[in-house]
Amino acid sequence: MKINLRDIVELVGVAAIVASLVFVGLQMQQTQQIALTQNLIASYEVSAEVVSEMNSHAALWVKANSGEPLAEEEEFILENLVMARADIGFFTWLQAAVLYGEDAGIVNAYETAAFLHRYPAARARWIDNATDFTEDVGKHLPSAQNLGRAWDQLIRDHLDRLDEAK
Repeated sequence: MKINLRDIVELVGVAAIVASLVFVGLQMQQTQQIALTQNLIASYEVSAEVVSEMNSHAALWVKANSGEPLAEEEEFILENLVMARADIGFFTWLQAAVLYGEDAGIVNAYETAAFLHRYPAARARWIDNATDFTEDVGKHLPSAQNLGRAWDQLIRDHLDRLDEAK
């Protein structure tokens, strides 16, 4: 069997195409990992900002969770703090759910439920706003509405488990 130069060149060409496709695949995977890491860093930065805001309103936070009545301005601030904190959990979970499946963000759901369980004023505000939030998500991202409902149910299920464990 005689191999001519043309066959060798074609074989090298095919090998080069396969190698370049593998390289492109690896680059795409690396790019996705970089994007996910950047999103995670951004989520942590936003989370740190919310915690900082909660710390700057520590007296309000203590007052609200002790059951004392709040002034209208205090109610507004508390609701914004609670919903900002809940939004972080939801959007981090949503990102994981879209990329990897609904179970991927379970830690975010549990952590959010634990936060709401720990702070009764936060829980009350979240429950009052959760359905409206899910519907709002559905208006802007109809494909995410079922995920919003899944998130809502996941949080409620975790809260029930935490209540039973008391």
